[in-house]
Amino acid sequence: MNLAVAISLYGGGPGSGCTGPNCGRKPLDLIREAERQGFRVKELGSGVRSPRASWIAPGRTHAIDNGDQEHSQVATKLGTDWRQMIRDGWVRKVDHNTFEVAAITPEVVSKIEDDMIAGGYYGKQLIMDQSVGRPGSLYIPEGWENLGKAVDKQLEFWKKKAA
Repeated sequence: MNLAVAISLYGGGPGSGCTGPNCGRKPLDLIREAERQGFRVKELGSGVRSPRASWIAPGRTHAIDNGDQEHSQVATKLGTDWRQMIRDGWVRKVDHNTFEVAAITPEVVSKIEDDMIAGGYYGKQLIMDQSVGRPGSLYIPEGWENLGKAVDKQLEFWKKKAA
């Protein structure tokens, strides 16, 4: 399966089996709804970190601050499901060093690395959960200098362990 097909299937596109009314909603629609609902929405850019517990939009353009609510509660108030948001490419940031993504891809890893650096957590331990495809968690120990290389190393270990 190539990346375009995977994104379509796991992003609520054709062939995904997703039939709900909010399946595959555009990130900007959810960002606007979050603002309308009174959630703090932060525009992200180089050197700008996302809030500690938040939803990071695909492309790392914005983050929706959960405040004191669970990710599932925020998603429900936005008219969608938290699992669907992940399938649509949103990153669920649980804490400064814990993230859940649909699939661990170089683009996602780069965005998480940007967020870790912006938050002052460069080289710190990291937990990344993948929820689509082969679900599982990657633990990246403290001391990484290039998150992409550290993730690749752990993915190789993951593949060998599964074989």
